Amino acid sequence: MQLMKPTLQADLTSSFITGYGDDVPYSTKSISIAMAESWAADNLTLSSRLYGRSKAIKQSVADTLTQAFKTNKAVRDTAKSIFDGYGNGGIIPEASLPKFINDLTKLNITGSSTPEGKQLQRKVLRSVRDKVSRLSTPGVRAAYTELTHAIDKGNEERINKALETAVQEKTRYNAERIARTENARAYADGQVNRYMNDDDVVAYKWRLSARHPRFDICDFYANADLYGLGKGVYPKDKLPTLPAHPHCMCHIQPLTELDIQENKQHKGINQAGLDYIQTLTKPNQEVLLGVNGRNTVLSGKGSWQDFARGWTSDIFSARVPAMLQEMPKHTIKLHPPKGSHINSDYIIDTKVINNKAYRDKYNELGYSKDITKLIFSECVACLNAANGYNRERGIMIDLATKKVGKENIGKIGSDNVGVYFPNNDKTPINQYVVIHNHPKNITFSVTDIKNYLTNKCVHSAVLVDSLGNVYQIKNINRNVNVQEVVKYADTMYNKLKKYNTTSKAMSEVIKFLVEEGVFEYEEK
Repeated sequence: MQLMKPTLQADLTSSFITGYGDDVPYSTKSISIAMAESWAADNLTLSSRLYGRSKAIKQSVADTLTQAFKTNKAVRDTAKSIFDGYGNGGIIPEASLPKFINDLTKLNITGSSTPEGKQLQRKVLRSVRDKVSRLSTPGVRAAYTELTHAIDKGNEERINKALETAVQEKTRYNAERIARTENARAYADGQVNRYMNDDDVVAYKWRLSARHPRFDICDFYANADLYGLGKGVYPKDKLPTLPAHPHCMCHIQPLTELDIQENKQHKGINQAGLDYIQTLTKPNQEVLLGVNGRNTVLSGKGSWQDFARGWTSDIFSARVPAMLQEMPKHTIKLHPPKGSHINSDYIIDTKVINNKAYRDKYNELGYSKDITKLIFSECVACLNAANGYNRERGIMIDLATKKVGKENIGKIGSDNVGVYFPNNDKTPINQYVVIHNHPKNITFSVTDIKNYLTNKCVHSAVLVDSLGNVYQIKNINRNVNVQEVVKYADTMYNKLKKYNTTSKAMSEVIKFLVEEGVFEYEEK
């Protein structure tokens, strides 16, 4: 079975990647190494499992066949009774020789019906008959010894041949079982690796395979509402070990807080499990708990957790490959300030940015899932550029191709940064999302608004500040007189700025432009 290890490891790597999905952040080598590690309660690595099973198979088959071939002892017993049944002291009377020899010929000495086996049997019987015909105790003893030796030899050859065939067949079966089970585990490892650091995913639902053949512990996992979150639903940190048994092909479905009611979660799994068991038919209860276990559990004298076949309180612990390449951008986080000359006035609180509440703001912007991930990653990249510095970063995302354009990082101390707008008459209208940041924590500027109105390729704009606020301009009215709107906005801002802060002045300008139908604006 060790010969299958390289092929199986390649299959496991592929299963992990399939389970993880797109943008796998690990190298195939690191995945292969992780998939060779132990995951089951026996702590066997893949190599140990294959080698150990190979030895165990041989021993198991040998024991089974030895037991089965014990029936051949009846041949020796018959031979012994034939010798013992004639004369006194093992000497066979001459008058009884014909019947004696006839009884011997009825024995299948070699255990074979092939021409070679029959020829060997005739040869043994001739020799035995010659020895017995001498009518001496030594001759009879020698004849009996020769006969039993032939029987044992024939039995040994049969066992060896049967052993070879049986070992090959059982090895093939176990190889298929190990491969199927290990691949199922690798797929599950891939799924859990993808979602374990995703705060949007709060639970998993246990799903039965479409080819689930019969009732077993998997039906329990998939249908019992153990935590009050729904049938087969488990908090992320409570997922049972998967696969649940050899040949298990169950899988999991990630769930967000929108899919479940987290406030209904409870810890009374013993009663919840009993509630489900009581809905089962008696045959299925006995399959799950055993006859005695069923009686004990239903009479209230024991817990189903002590009797359920295949149940374990062990929690799924994913094998995590070493991170040998950069994480995909959609998993980017705000990092502590880097470099020299850090300005403490511009240090951003990582706790504000690196949490689920902040990420949820982007889900409310109204873009597709893929675009939302890109916007989030680029906004955090803007904040990383500004963390500890008065510095802006600008970039655009193409909604059609889902590609990110060229970034522009401004100089430290500059209050503005340019964005590389396409300068082409053929550029489609409303195709780009413009992204940048304001380290001084104010909303869009008049200059920003002028650029969005002037460049018709802009679909919408997202602005972030260092306090965790997200601003959005969308649904831009392309029928307005851009020059007049910009001139009026600029005049209005300058008047308001004399008596208000920059932030207050711009808020009033934006409010006016929204009321005039120039664009829509949201602040999160």
